[in-house]
Amino acid sequence: MSDPLIEYEKFKPAKWAGLSPSERLELLKKVEDRVAAEEHRISREIVPVKMDDLGKYDPDDPFRIYINENLVNTTWLDGQDENGRPANRPGYTVSMALSTVYHEGRHAFQDDCVKGCSAVIDGKLCADVILREVANIDSKIVNLWAMNYLKDVYADYSDQAPPDQFLLYFFQPIEDDAESFAIRKLLELAEQVDDHDFWAACGRQVETYKNNEEHAAVTWKGPDFREKITQHIKHKYSLLLMEKKSEQETSNASAPKRKAEIPLAPHIPKDKPNLIRYALFGGILLYLLIMYLIASPSGLVSHLLWFLAAMIPFLPVILLLRFFPKLHNKKGGILLAAIFGIFLLLMQLFYSWLSLLFLVGTAWVLLKGLGSAAPNLLTITRENADGTTTTETRIVGDDMAAEIAGAKAQLRSEGYTDIREG
Repeated sequence: MSDPLIEYEKFKPAKWAGLSPSERLELLKKVEDRVAAEEHRISREIVPVKMDDLGKYDPDDPFRIYINENLVNTTWLDGQDENGRPANRPGYTVSMALSTVYHEGRHAFQDDCVKGCSAVIDGKLCADVILREVANIDSKIVNLWAMNYLKDVYADYSDQAPPDQFLLYFFQPIEDDAESFAIRKLLELAEQVDDHDFWAACGRQVETYKNNEEHAAVTWKGPDFREKITQHIKHKYSLLLMEKKSEQETSNASAPKRKAEIPLAPHIPKDKPNLIRYALFGGILLYLLIMYLIASPSGLVSHLLWFLAAMIPFLPVILLLRFFPKLHNKKGGILLAAIFGIFLLLMQLFYSWLSLLFLVGTAWVLLKGLGSAAPNLLTITRENADGTTTTETRIVGDDMAAEIAGAKAQLRSEGYTDIREG
């Protein structure tokens, strides 16, 4: 993540400590604006208040994110703990302020998806574009978030609660999604800040998250603890529905003409392919059939060349859908159909050149695809005090940048300063 409007230097603990509360708040607001734009949602106002928690987002007050005023107004979390004892943790305050903004902002995103809010694209609210569709969030996930947000389903905890109650709170769907999102964005920002103390503070948050995962796996006897917690949430929702139904039946018996109460959780429509998609799919099949009958290829090579040539007109449509979310609506569909027709006309005029362009592009995609089939390997070489080196190789997933950022954070927390990437 990089934004020319954000002064990343000021997030370094030494710089952050010298800023005024209003300057810190302005920096956090720029981060919230950046993330809101990435998620295609409305940006929220950040309001520092006196509170016991680090932050709060309230669906009933949807235009604000509240954070603990100590994260903005003072630096006591770095210099000393709440009891006045020394606490040598430079970077802790700024990293916690940022992760709180990320975490609560993710709750705002979840709430917007549950409420069916419109998406913000290129700084403008598009009334005919639904946020959860642009963000590609499955309706089952949104329904789960809707259940989890209900007061009697949400797994809250207090300081006196046993550890399993805290873990239930920490890994319930909306909290787990918000925290994992916050950790991921924090590590992305740490790449821009590039400061040892800041990296170490971020590394401690990552370590805490992983420790909670380990404890949860022990508590729920297996790595599938998230699924078990999700089932627990769904069970609580089912019990709440039964209780509500019983209350309504009792109420209806005494007052038969009384209207039924609104559903407990908002109904999220299931993802259904619309008529336009069916028509486009049918048109594509018809087009391919006509092309095949005209070309009448024979032999394996001829079949392959015919298929590659027939697919040429779809390239601009695929690219436009990938990079321009505004086209995911009816008007955009008409525009895409027009582009498709124009490209077919151009094919008739410049067929050989377009064929060559497509073949080169296809070869590049295949090479990239074959290259990604092999596992990504991350090699970490440490130089020991006695002059020897220790090498460790890890298999990482698709998100190589996040894995490298996590490895760097771990190495910095272990005291390594000369970290080179290559």
